[in-house]
Amino acid sequence: METPLANKVALVTGGSSGLGLAIALGLAKSGAQVVIASRRIDEGNAAVKEIEKQGHQSIFIQADVSSVQDIEKLMKAIQDQFGRLDIAVNNAGFSGPMTLLDNYLEADWDKVMDTNAKGVAFCMKEELRIMKAQKSGVIINIASLSGIRAEKMTPVYGASKYAIVGLTQSVAKAVAADNIRVIAICPGPIDSEKLQKMAAGLDFQAMIKQRIPMQRVAQAEEVANAVVWLCGDSANYITGIALPVDGGQSI
Repeated sequence: METPLANKVALVTGGSSGLGLAIALGLAKSGAQVVIASRRIDEGNAAVKEIEKQGHQSIFIQADVSSVQDIEKLMKAIQDQFGRLDIAVNNAGFSGPMTLLDNYLEADWDKVMDTNAKGVAFCMKEELRIMKAQKSGVIINIASLSGIRAEKMTPVYGASKYAIVGLTQSVAKAVAADNIRVIAICPGPIDSEKLQKMAAGLDFQAMIKQRIPMQRVAQAEEVANAVVWLCGDSANYITGIALPVDGGQSI
């Protein structure tokens, strides 16, 4: 089996379920040793067992990326255990309520921005500290289609994802000479239990056919495949982009 990421150490925040777990599994299958970071201990340990069951290596570290202190502890633990960090996928996020800005509460704003924008910024800050010292690395920030195309019912979530795209491009320029690549992935809707609940009572299939040229939502593994490829040497001249993985919805 081809293992293009053999001997690489990879971090996936929010890696205990959903897209994060799919990314962690994809990186592990490609040979990386995967560190899963998540707030949820039970889900994190279960994710590690799932990866190990498939014959790959993984560890879990509890961390809340809305806390700078937790981020610093997480990166220190990775450096202490592995001595390096080759790949970082900043996936942890929080969507917040779907509502017009008129109805938004300050507490909801803070939670969305602290997790999505501040979380990615300070994760990158600590990841870059390690990667600059080793003169190599890849950072993938999971943004969203909402980070390149506005939706009226997700104003703050969208703002946080636009922030991630801006951070990605600014940092990519700053660290390219250090042999570090920084990329944003902008997924469209991904099939999940959460999406199915949101779609309940709606003519969801008609909406999908109208909005997505490929006429279906993504599977988490399809987005994960893009992440894994971008982490490998085949993509080593790619940096600073915001890549839609959306079935053509952004066209």
